[in-house]
This record gives sequence, C-alpha cells and structure tokens, in this order.
Amino acid sequence: PQLTPLRVAYASASSMIQSHPPWSAPRLLAGTRFGTRRSAASRLGLVRAARPVIALAGVVALTLASALIVLCRSYAAHRQAPFDDRAYSLQGLTEDLSGGSLAFPGGDRALSSGAGVLVLWDTEYTTWEGAHQRRWHGPGEAREVVQIAAIKVNASDGYRELASFSALVKPVKNPQLSAYFTALTKITQQEVDEGGRSFDAALSAFAQFAEGGTLPAWGYGTSDAAVVEETARVQGVAYSRESRFAGGGLHN
Repeated sequence: PQLTPLRVAYASASSMIQSHPPWSAPRLLAGTRFGTRRSAASRLGLVRAARPVIALAGVVALTLASALIVLCRSYAAHRQAPFDDRAYSLQGLTEDLSGGSLAFPGGDRALSSGAGVLVLWDTEYTTWEGAHQRRWHGPGEAREVVQIAAIKVNASDGYRELASFSALVKPVKNPQLSAYFTALTKITQQEVDEGGRSFDAALSAFAQFAEGGTLPAWGYGTSDAAVVEETARVQGVAYSRESRFAGGGLHN
C-alpha cells in the first residue's frame, strides 16, 4: 500500500515518455529558434523538448525511491525478527540427540567420517542487543568466549553420551556481561566472576576432554571455531587448531 502513490506517479511518467520520448528532444530543439527574445512558439518548443528529459529523470528518481523503500522495510523486518539461540545451544543439541535426531551443523560430515567416539561442543560468547544483526561491528564489540560446553558421545551406539564438559571463561576486553547476554544465556556475572577461568586454561581443559585433542570435535553452532580464534586474537593467546586439536580437529 505504501508504494501505491509511487506506482501512480511511475505510470504517469511512463505515459509522458511514451508520448514524448527522450530521443525526440534533439529534434524538437533543432526546430526551435533561439534568440534574445523568443516567440511564444519558440518557448513552447523549449518546453516540449524538456518534457521527455524531465519525465525520464522522474522515472529514474521514482525507481530509486521505490527500491530504497523496499530495502528499508526489509531491513526493519530483519531487525525485528527474533534470534532463536536454541538452534545454536548445547541444550538444543542434547534435546535433538535424546529425540533420536542429529540436527547440528557438521552432523552429516561426522557420520560420513565413520567416527566412533567424538565430541560435540558449543560456546556462549559476549553479545549485546542488536550485535548479531551488526555482526559484532558496533563500538567496542567483540566476540569473546564466556562458556565452552561439550558432550562426548559414541556415534556408533546411537550417540550415547559418555561424558560432559563445561567451563566458564572470563572475558578480557568486555569483562562486564551485558544484561542482554545474561537474559539470553542465563549465565550471570557472579557465576563468571566466581567460577570463570582464563580462556587459555579453559581451552586447554577442553582439549584434554577431547583426549588430548585426538577426538574430532564438531561444533553445534556455525561459527564456534571462528569465535575461539577471535577470542584468542583479542586476548593475545597463542592458538592454532593444529596445535591444540592436532589429532581430531576442531570443526564447525
């Protein structure tokens, strides 16, 4: 409905162009007498010559305005869409496994690899309202791991759970958790302050849980491995997948 006036104006401009096409302007101008004092016919000729050019410019402007409105409405709808974090949580993973499904990124690759015992892992990391839409490019924003959680399963035995792992991590660049993060993850500032460890220590413990990094570790989210690398870069921690998880690898 918001585009109806634009459609009407567009149709009107299109009709004008059809009756006075832009390529007729040179012919009309050529037939117009130019002088210090123009006659009424001469002035009419100038107006007629300008009309198709003006109409074409109007159509271009209306087209751009229509596209801008559509883009703005699409962006507004995207900003208002709720972010379903369950799809990227360890809780969602355990629910899927207990329900007999394997709905996590990398699941097909894990199955095709013929793996027996493997690790399925997930992270929680610093975030703020709107950060997901901004891709964490807001002032001072950076993704730092706040929790690493994992389960060890036997893929050859219906993904039977063998052991679990969880470690809270103290962020360095943004040590104060946002209210949005706490509401989203239910992880409180007090829990991190009292039970959190350094990122380096948590990562070493996670690698040990993966039996010295020899077991393949498949992330339930789509960017966990990248978040680990970003955290290491932000905090100045020496890290590479090859050194910490040389045997099995750390995968999304």
